[in-house]
Amino acid sequence: WERDPSVWHRNAEHFWRAARTQYQEEPYQLALFLPTYFLVGHSIELTLKGFLLSEGYPLDKRARRPGCTLPTMFDLGHDLDALTEQARLAGLVVTLSEIGWPSISRLNELHDAQETRFPGRDAMIVLSDPRSLLEDAKRLIDATRAACTAGITTPKTEPTP
Repeated sequence: WERDPSVWHRNAEHFWRAARTQYQEEPYQLALFLPTYFLVGHSIELTLKGFLLSEGYPLDKRARRPGCTLPTMFDLGHDLDALTEQARLAGLVVTLSEIGWPSISRLNELHDAQETRFPGRDAMIVLSDPRSLLEDAKRLIDATRAACTAGITTPKTEPTP
């Protein structure tokens, strides 16, 4: 896995652009909402992981320094709620739309259940137009750009409340 936060951030932007492009080509095509949600969800995951790496979170147990109690990227996995919580503890400050964080949490539920990759019948019922989630993902990308492109800070031993 790549340890450079800027690479994670750049890839997050690529997935976001793919989601935006897909949405813009056929914005009201319900059949394309799930692939769009998958792409934007992956973009959010990469954004948060890039930010955490830039804040000194370890990539894996081998990268963990003595005394470090922070979870690794492997520990956090694909859990957008856990990544969001750790990013906030690490100092992420970003203003999303009123439904931004709840939408990311709902997307996490679908992602956990693999509904964005292997949709069941109910997946389309709970998803709405992805426009606001695309906008919030872009806000996350913009808010983390400076940290991710500045390099890795001194690894922390635990998050600051």
